[in-house]
Amino acid sequence: GGRFGPAGVRLGGGSVAALRQRCEQAERERETLADELAYVSTQRDRLKQQAQEAAKLREELEELKRQYSVALDVLGAKEEELEDLAATLEEQKTVFRQQVQELVVQRGPPR
Repeated sequence: GGRFGPAGVRLGGGSVAALRQRCEQAERERETLADELAYVSTQRDRLKQQAQEAAKLREELEELKRQYSVALDVLGAKEEELEDLAATLEEQKTVFRQQVQELVVQRGPPR
């Protein structure tokens, strides 16, 4: 029973079967890892797209905030203008009433 004797063949056959089994296991693991890699790649692409969409939405939000701020400024200015006009109108009404009263006093009581 040297290196190539019947015991060596059996041992070799067992080794070949063990190697075949290890190769099959390695192939299954490779397939599993390939599937996981494909899943992770898909997830990465999806997250990348979502990140781009989020950045775009952030830009749109900042623009809307800017427009809102401008609108508030314009509204504030219009409110001030309206208050000034209302005050001016009240002053003119007071002056008008005084003028009417003065005219009534100048003309005297109705006859």
